[in-house]
Amino acid sequence: MRGAIGGGMLPIHHPELEAIFRQTVGKAARTICIAAAMPGEGVTTFALALARRGAAGGLKTLFVDADVVHSDATTSLGLSRRYWSPADPSPRAAVARIDSCGFGVLPAPTGADPLTFRDRGALRRMFDAALDDFELIVVDTTAIGDPNHYSIPAEVVAAACDATVLVVLAGVTSEHAVRLAVDRLAAADARLWGTVMNDRFNPSLAEELLRQVDRLTPVTPGLVASLRRLIRRSVFLNMQIE
Repeated sequence: MRGAIGGGMLPIHHPELEAIFRQTVGKAARTICIAAAMPGEGVTTFALALARRGAAGGLKTLFVDADVVHSDATTSLGLSRRYWSPADPSPRAAVARIDSCGFGVLPAPTGADPLTFRDRGALRRMFDAALDDFELIVVDTTAIGDPNHYSIPAEVVAAACDATVLVVLAGVTSEHAVRLAVDRLAAADARLWGTVMNDRFNPSLAEELLRQVDRLTPVTPGLVASLRRLIRRSVFLNMQIE
């Protein structure tokens, strides 16, 4: 999937989001980890959109904020951190119900032993217990390359899920960082099902064509003016996700 994931809410009706939904939920993935190589790549925005897409489709959906460092999702939803731990039989008591359509949120955890979150088996058992109440679980994680020792390792969360989607901020995140993230996911036996290329800071096709056309201005200014009008009027060249 390619698209511009900003800092706000990503609409759930975009065909690109639907493609990821079909490739994961549509192929029986019930627990989905959304991860990134580095912070700020759009993980929370995309994870919330995918969770809301599941709820809109009639699935009882649980969104899990596993980013204990930033907890952006918890804050944006107007919630506070709550105690929950993979060592407990079920996280049911900590779930906040967002609406009557079966959409719930497990806010960023607080007070639990950090080591319990590094146990893939314990996380998997917790997710399985949560599936008694929900049909789909979407997990928002800390960046794989985040050096904070207090974070819940994203690759461990990913290994406890049925599927993992990696968000990459195109034009910003280096190929080296992405390769390291993929290697860490593979080493943890996580199942990487797809990648979202966030084009937020990449120029659109129209912008890039305009830049190239402008180089001809000293030679053929009249032709350049005509080409610029054609490019700006093209619906196809100016398509993007807001």
